[in-house]
Amino acid sequence: MSDPFKDMPDEELDDAQPPSDPARPRAKKAPNAFCTISEVADELHIPQHVLRFWETKFPQIKPLKRGGGRRYYRPDDILLLRRISDLLYIQGYTIKGVQYVALLVGALLMLGPPWLLPLGAALAAAAGYLVIPRAVTDPNADPGWVVIDEVAGQWIALLGLAGLSAGGLILAFLGFRLIDIWKPGPVGWADRQMGAFGIMTDDILAGGSVALTLYAARQFIAF
Repeated sequence: MSDPFKDMPDEELDDAQPPSDPARPRAKKAPNAFCTISEVADELHIPQHVLRFWETKFPQIKPLKRGGGRRYYRPDDILLLRRISDLLYIQGYTIKGVQYVALLVGALLMLGPPWLLPLGAALAAAAGYLVIPRAVTDPNADPGWVVIDEVAGQWIALLGLAGLSAGGLILAFLGFRLIDIWKPGPVGWADRQMGAFGIMTDDILAGGSVALTLYAARQFIAF
């Protein structure tokens, strides 16, 4: 196996390696320096075994690996890990709770005229794009108290159902949760964008992908 560090400049490689003397204080690293798994665990306050477990669940996490399973994380890897930690440990309960409420309200909307749920989803999406720029001044922020994106995404996911059923609601909820956490393809791209566009669009795409999947599945399976 080729050594991923063989073409790295000497000064950057020095920054990537742990100090030979554990008692020696660590020198301040360059912004683009690689970090060991122990350094990342200390910085994010996450156990090393959890970081290794996340690699099996989030394919976007791809640290460089050397002999003996030693891992070296790029700055982008650390940013992604920080985002996952924030979603799971800080925003996780808030997001899950909001999605439960959105699911229940969406189910109530499905009891009304056929146009009521699509109208609600459209209004929630429009409100998010209009209100978030005024409420969130930092274009790089995605604060946990902004939940209109979760509501719009969950209601869009429900559009893939033919009618109200317990099985359909469960599939729509779990599908949206999975895509919202995993963020594959265009959903991940949208999540990396700044401002209201990034906050809203990833959930709208996640909801849309679930709705299309449910619609396609209904052609073969009744639920």
